Parts: sequence; structure tokens; C-alpha cells
Amino acid sequence: MPRKTLLITRPDHDITTSYCFHWSQEIIVAARRRGIRVIDLYGKRANKKEVEEIIKTQNPNLTFFNGHGTEAMICGHKDEPLIVAGENDDLLKFKIVYSIACDSAMGLGPRCVRSGAKAFIGYENVFIFIMDANKTHNPTSDDISKPFFESSNQVPFSLIKDNTAGEAVSKSKETFGKWITYYRTHDLIESPQILPFLIWDRESLVVHGDRESRFV
Repeated sequence: MPRKTLLITRPDHDITTSYCFHWSQEIIVAARRRGIRVIDLYGKRANKKEVEEIIKTQNPNLTFFNGHGTEAMICGHKDEPLIVAGENDDLLKFKIVYSIACDSAMGLGPRCVRSGAKAFIGYENVFIFIMDANKTHNPTSDDISKPFFESSNQVPFSLIKDNTAGEAVSKSKETFGKWITYYRTHDLIESPQILPFLIWDRESLVVHGDRESRFV
């Protein structure tokens, strides 16, 4: 049986991408522990040339894109377009895609599915998270950002544990829900700021394509 392969892009050129870069490290560790081959395109390697070459030659079964985006594209290092609707979205044919890139599930997601992707999981609006300005040097120590990334990371965690695309989204939404309940029931100074964005992200998360597809 062919070995499962995960391609992950992790640009790291501003505060937002730095948080995604660091919080997604735990996905890499978990995947490797399960014997999954991980191709980690981090920093400058998160560029269009390398992404296209890896997909064409290594045929990863699951792709996890971190970075900025629009309705029509997923971006990488210094916001270079990596996957663009109508240009190279067919590269994701037969794959499960998870994209944190803002808005990418709105237009690019359905387009990728029409081009043959098994499933495209992502956000139909801007993925928003709150951070502690005193912790930006060490994002994973930032308890203010933790609820957002712990919830979002349930998607790839679930997929590498052989859950379906639909189950992965459900588990992520459940985790968002647990944090929403926590901040609603605890009188914390940050609750009014965090709550609306946790709800926003939960409602923005969708799956296009085959909800029963698995990372195989």
C-alpha cells in the first residue's frame, strides 16, 4: 500500500503567518508519529515553483495550506500565489485539501472540487484569531490564540487519524463550541473580544466535495 503523504506549507513572513507556522508544527509531529510522510515547505520554500513540483512528483494525498488568501487563491511566502482558481487548481485533483487561507473556501474551494479534488476544507470568510502582543515571539505560549488554533487544528488532526472530511470539520466545530462555552461561562477580561471571533470562525468553516472522503 502506498505510504500516506502530507504536504504542508508554512510561510513565516509576518505575525499572522508566524502564528500559523508555529501552531501547525504539532500537526507535523503527530503525522510523523503515525508513520505519515510529511513534506514541509516552510519559510521561503512555500513558493509556487516548489509546491507545483512537489505535487506533481510526490503526489501527496493530503495538502494543508497555511498563509494568506483570497476567494480565488492560496498564498505562500511573501504572499506569492500558490494555487489559483482557473490556473493550477487541477493540481489538487484526487486530494483532500485543508486551507486556513482567508476566504479560499468561498471561490477556490468549489472550483478545486469541480477540477477533481476529493474534498476542500476551509473558511468562506477571513480566518480571525486574537493574540497577546507580549507573546508574539513565542506563538505557542500565547493562551489568547490557543482556542483558535486548537480548534482549527482539529481538522488535520482528525484527517491523519483516519476520520472523514465531514467528521474532521465536525470535530473542529465541536472544539470551537467548547471554547465558546468556556468564554461564555467564565467572566474573563478577554471574553468579549474573543467570543465573537470564535463564533465567526466556526461558522466560516465548511467542506466542499465528498464529506466521506478519507486520507488514504
